[in-house]
Amino acid sequence: MIDVSNSSNEATLEALRGKLAIAESEMGALQKRIDALRTACTEVEALMGQAADPKILCSREGRIPTASEAVRLVMEAIPKVWNIAELGGELASRGWSPSGVNPEASLRATVHRLTKAGDLRVVDRGRYQIATAGVDESPHAVDSPTIGPEGAATSNQQ
Repeated sequence: MIDVSNSSNEATLEALRGKLAIAESEMGALQKRIDALRTACTEVEALMGQAADPKILCSREGRIPTASEAVRLVMEAIPKVWNIAELGGELASRGWSPSGVNPEASLRATVHRLTKAGDLRVVDRGRYQIATAGVDESPHAVDSPTIGPEGAATSNQQ
């Protein structure tokens, strides 16, 4: 029988957990940088007249949009990964803040409904993106081995 609780395995596990924490932190920082660059590109394109102004002031029907419409319009106009606070801020800047006793809870409920309906997708805990046909569902593709028909592990990298 193999002793899986030896100190060497425990040390290896702790080292791996440390590396995982560092990688997750780096991934978060990179996602923030990607979001900022995407927003900058969108804003510069708008200034150059190459894209629609991301600050849409009304719905397509010319009226104040419902909460679901507002979330969709913002996320389509500025395609990036959003958290609830950022989305709430953008909605507020357009005068579309959810009404009610707790606007943040209303926004969370709206985002939950849109995610459940397939209009949005969860990128990471508390981070959402408009669901677009043909978009890779895994935002952070990981090179993981798969088992080939012969039973040997093969790489996903091309």
